[in-house]
Amino acid sequence: MTSEIQVTNDLKEQEKVRIFEVKSHQKFLQQKAAYSLPVDPRVKKAKPFRGFNVFYVDGNLIRQQIDIDFVMGGNGYRYLYCPLDEIWIDSVFKKEADYIMLHEYVELNHMKNGMNYPEAHDLASIQETMLRRGGSTILDAVPQPLRSPGKLFAPASVSLGE
Repeated sequence: MTSEIQVTNDLKEQEKVRIFEVKSHQKFLQQKAAYSLPVDPRVKKAKPFRGFNVFYVDGNLIRQQIDIDFVMGGNGYRYLYCPLDEIWIDSVFKKEADYIMLHEYVELNHMKNGMNYPEAHDLASIQETMLRRGGSTILDAVPQPLRSPGKLFAPASVSLGE
């Protein structure tokens, strides 16, 4: 019975890490500062994007030891375990890295400005879908000098500096 209670408590803690949402920026920063990763899932650093460090991560390791629901990517405004200045992309999705990076970037910027996760995620998914279908995205409205050098996104290839 004791082991069942411990498993339940562990799962409750994982749930807190997984569903954490920014409600109070100050409280969020305090909780984030106090949190430490049980393992480092970063596999390889990619080219930074618009002030954020981008990492390929071991998604399986994250699902096994941190968050069973981690899928494709993440950012520090969605997940307590991801640093604020980082975008994470599951390394098994390298061919889709540009789509995932766009999604995470749009999502984190909305959340950084106070939007809740479900709304930010929906807006990011719309932008990701537009890019996947060959359409323009919100980032296309950004003047060229403010864009990263080279192509902003290259859907057929990974442009994150492998």
